[in-house]
Amino acid sequence: MKTVSHRIIDVTAATRLQYAKEIVESYGKKAALVVTKRIHCAMPCIAMGIPVIFLGPKTYRTQIVEEVGLRRYDAWHPLKHPFTRKIEVWPQPLDITETKKRVTADIKSRIAAALASS
Repeated sequence: MKTVSHRIIDVTAATRLQYAKEIVESYGKKAALVVTKRIHCAMPCIAMGIPVIFLGPKTYRTQIVEEVGLRRYDAWHPLKHPFTRKIEVWPQPLDITETKKRVTADIKSRIAAALASS
């Protein structure tokens, strides 16, 4: 089990972007399960097929986790407590193949429309 902090203070945007790239690559290579309350951590992990336990609050910014089919644990969860590491039911990766297809088609149509109007 490893804890990762995403707080970076007083660095350039390029440094923050490089750190973000490295941390997402690290998730993809090493993570078997991600427990997070951060949407910017949960969504790339979902896209990479990593099981996610999302402990974040329900807000307009985080409603997407439920829209893609991830269960939100806004109440008690054993992994909210640092000394409890036992998971009764290991989450499975989400199959977001159809969501990826819809997003890809939407982006392609927007690019085509932008190119056609220029």
